[in-house]
Amino acid sequence: IAVSLMIYAGFIWMTSNGDPTKIKKAQGIMINAAVGLVIILSSLSITQFILSRLLEATGAGGPGTTSSPSGIITPLSSALGAGIIDTHYPARNQTGIPRNTNIAVTFRREMNPTTIVPEYDAANPSALSSLNTEAVRIYYVDVDDLDGDGDTDEEVELLGEEVDVGVTADNKTFVFNPNVTLGSAEAMVWYTVELTNDIELADSSESIFRSGGYAWTFQVSTELDLVPPTVESVIPLPNTINARNILVQINYSEAINPISAVGQAPSPFTNITLLTIPVGDGTPSGNWMLGNAFRTSEFIADAACGVNSCGETITCLPANVLSNIEAKAAGRVDPDAFEAVFPYSGLVDMAGNRLDGNNNGVPDETDSYMWSFHTNNEIVLVEPRVTTLTPPLDGNLPAANIPFDQAVRLRFDSALQVSTVNADNVILHSPTEALWFTSTANLIAGTPPVHEVTLQHRSFSEDLLYGAEIDSGLRSVYQNCFTPSRSQACTGPNCCNEASSSVACAYPTL
Repeated sequence: IAVSLMIYAGFIWMTSNGDPTKIKKAQGIMINAAVGLVIILSSLSITQFILSRLLEATGAGGPGTTSSPSGIITPLSSALGAGIIDTHYPARNQTGIPRNTNIAVTFRREMNPTTIVPEYDAANPSALSSLNTEAVRIYYVDVDDLDGDGDTDEEVELLGEEVDVGVTADNKTFVFNPNVTLGSAEAMVWYTVELTNDIELADSSESIFRSGGYAWTFQVSTELDLVPPTVESVIPLPNTINARNILVQINYSEAINPISAVGQAPSPFTNITLLTIPVGDGTPSGNWMLGNAFRTSEFIADAACGVNSCGETITCLPANVLSNIEAKAAGRVDPDAFEAVFPYSGLVDMAGNRLDGNNNGVPDETDSYMWSFHTNNEIVLVEPRVTTLTPPLDGNLPAANIPFDQAVRLRFDSALQVSTVNADNVILHSPTEALWFTSTANLIAGTPPVHEVTLQHRSFSEDLLYGAEIDSGLRSVYQNCFTPSRSQACTGPNCCNEASSSVACAYPTL
């Protein structure tokens, strides 16, 4: 516009034939165009400055954020991994989510549950209660009149009284259960979950966020999930003899509802049972946990039996016994359907489908999953070791020119305790520490089976140095910690870009 005005003013001046009135008019147009251009450029600079500071404060900014090819701005995101949030379901920007899904979030520290569930009952935390919509907002933007009110303007449709909440006993995982079907049968809908500063830590009035809060979106499909979850693999393997400090793991085909899978055994939690023959001192007591983005159950016994290389207590199953595990299918609403009854008497997925333990696609009384293994009197005390890295190192230097969306992967020489594959022990560093990330563990079959840890993250930015760190809190399936830190090329006690070091690694390391 400024160029056009200058050309127009120049034309008036050139054709004025010395007329003072026309010359003055042309000069006025030029001056006004120049002033307008200065004002616009100044406002652009001011706006960019303010936005960059706001984005840095909410975890989306920092140097280089806009130099990624996608140019995606992700405000209210850095609390995932680098902050208070360990994981959630659905994942950030996940698509194809069924309309009958539940939503779950796991925090790294214990929360004050009454700030999310005002009617929280400590005696029965998993009981579904109403949601505090000032602390957690779940909504979509109505642009297609999905609610049928005739209004096609953009309008925030908030789920309030339609959502119930259950809490695990440790007050770290919250499950949000919409008692309405999400989305539409005709169109896919993007939902947003926003966690606000009204959420507080346990025994404290301190907000869990440094600023702003945390929000993520996911896309709900047009379909319902009527497919039951199945068991994909287990540790220990069936009919094997194992050291008594091994952990019990069950890996599922999809995310499992934490309310159905987490608790103290043998009582009050009975949805998964572990019985030994001979009984000896009785049924082993311990905790059933749910990790690996809600896809792996893990039993950790209470009975101490030694220490690992970090001086931490390890626990054991009874020695020289046959252990029988049963992962139970929940009761049904309809005998011919997989939909479960709440409170759950067995395992269900995030859509309420009960476990299909025998993987026959037919709901019946045989749907529990069972297997057996033996223990001996041995205790394994060998720490896990890294075998491969992605992206790889270039000698002892970081890889260069990797894709902006490159997942970070670390493969180990043993199976891992998946409850330790979390943001406390598997860390992705960035120059501003504002990069959201989340970790999962994929079990790879073999003798022995091993885990590969994958870190997903916000898009990398151009020409910045990133780093992955595995802390000593990471444990193997035999509860041995990652100390001394070792790989095929480095013997520790600390490994900094595959170079042994007697002191902790500094970031960045070149």
